This record gives sequence, structure tokens and C-alpha cells, in this order.
Amino acid sequence: MSTTICSKCNTQNKSASVFCGGCGAELATGGSTPPPPPTSPPVAPTPMPQTPVAPQSQSAPAMLRCPRCGISTAAGSPFCAGCGFNFYGAQPAPHNPGKGLGIAGMVLGIISLVFFWTAWIAIICAIVGLVLSISGRNRTPAGMKNGMAVAGIVTSCIAIGLGLLPVLFGFLFVGAASTPFLFM
Repeated sequence: MSTTICSKCNTQNKSASVFCGGCGAELATGGSTPPPPPTSPPVAPTPMPQTPVAPQSQSAPAMLRCPRCGISTAAGSPFCAGCGFNFYGAQPAPHNPGKGLGIAGMVLGIISLVFFWTAWIAIICAIVGLVLSISGRNRTPAGMKNGMAVAGIVTSCIAIGLGLLPVLFGFLFVGAASTPFLFM
């Protein structure tokens, strides 16, 4: 099996690797490169006393799957050999199942605020937005913030109030028009 030596950190990498598994640097293409010559003369190793060693199992080394490109890389390697992804860098944000409902509720709350003068559209959008926002807030795990859901609750409540104003004024004016002597 041919290997490629990284020119920056001298780590041996598989010949198919594009990036170094040790430092993440892009590897030079063109096959195997010899290691750089040692700077000091080699020192002979001191003899170690012979002790019996238990046979090691021949299991495959643990591998990591890169979330960016999907290539398997050795578990101890901090960088992906295929794309240079830093395995120990920033981790993705934790999943918030209520975020989508909170955003939908906020959007419907804003739409209902814009159309508050058309009472039925505003009230229907605001009620649906309020339900979605409350559901999104309830599904948010403890310790996580969901400002979109809170904004959806606030905008939907305001829109329900504003949407009811034309209805109330309509009833007042219809009632006043049907009984003209009531206000004299």
C-alpha cells in the first residue's frame, strides 16, 4: 500500500487522501513522497528485556465517517482525509424540534398583523399562528430558547385584538343604524 507523507507535519496518509489526517493541509498529488531526511544521526535503540506479549486481535481499526463528504477516516485523525473537515472543531447546533412550529406561528402572526383590517383573514391566521407558536414553545427542550415562538404568540395575540376591532365597530355601527333614536 503506497502512502503520501505530509510536507507540513510528516504524517503518513493513504495515497488516495487529498488532505492530511494529522494537520488538515492539502496533500501534493503525484504519488508517494519520501519522508524528509533526519536532521540528527539516528540513535540505536536500547535493548528491552524480553517479556511475553499477549497476541493482539486482528480487528479493523475504528473509523469515523465524515459528516461533510461521507468518507471513512481513522478514528484518531482530527481531519478528514477526503475534504479536510475538522472533526474536533465546532459541533453542529443541537436539534430543536419546536423551531419550525415557532417560525410558522411567527410568520402567521405577522401576516395577521398586516391584514388586521380584513377581520376574518386576520383572526383565522392569528388563531392558527397562536396554536403553532404555543406548540413550538411546548416542544422546545428545557434550556433552549425559542424566541420565534414567543414572537409568534405576541404577534398573534395583538392581531386577534386588532382583528376584533373592525368586527366590534361593525356591530356598533349596525346596531346604531338600526335604532336611530337610541343615542339621542
